[in-house]
Amino acid sequence: IVESQRMLSGPSAAGASTVSDGVLFSTASVGSSSNVLYEAKRFIELNAGFNTNQGAVFRAQINGCP
Repeated sequence: IVESQRMLSGPSAAGASTVSDGVLFSTASVGSSSNVLYEAKRFIELNAGFNTNQGAVFRAQINGCP
């Protein structure tokens, strides 16, 4: 089985929604007026450098099982 991996870095766009079929890694920065959703089937890993600013809305959810 080959699992997809996705790496995010840099600023996240306001209103961004990111979906991965496997795993998601992030060192991104979520700006103060952003509303960002990360979604993955197995796991989401927020690494060194990841941050959210005051006023940002950040959600991460796992959707691996129906």
